[in-house]
Amino acid sequence: MSYTIALAQCTSLPDISQNLVTAEKFIAEAQKEGASLIVFPEYFMYPCTGDTASYTAHAQPVDGPFVLCMKELAVKYNIWLLFGMNEKSSDVHEKKMLQYIGHSGQWRHNTRYLSKNTFVRCI
Repeated sequence: MSYTIALAQCTSLPDISQNLVTAEKFIAEAQKEGASLIVFPEYFMYPCTGDTASYTAHAQPVDGPFVLCMKELAVKYNIWLLFGMNEKSSDVHEKKMLQYIGHSGQWRHNTRYLSKNTFVRCI
């Protein structure tokens, strides 16, 4: 069995709603080309520009609006998604998280990091 994987070569903007518009454009194109999975950059939800205050202020919980919209897109286009987000957390560390969403919108896996290169845990 073979699968087609699409890579979204794009940058994220400091506008989460615009990043969702970009996501749908790439997802629709990937689905049209027969991909079963599309992979977005690790800082896709919001860019990491070195402005920690802005990055933290735009963080969202795992069940927040950004992930919910991405789940809806997975269902709409019947495609698996892998993308990065900045997770809002109650502890003192800002977290970068990679989300893996199934084609029917179910959460499949996530990986959290404390910083750009420090792995924390897999769930």
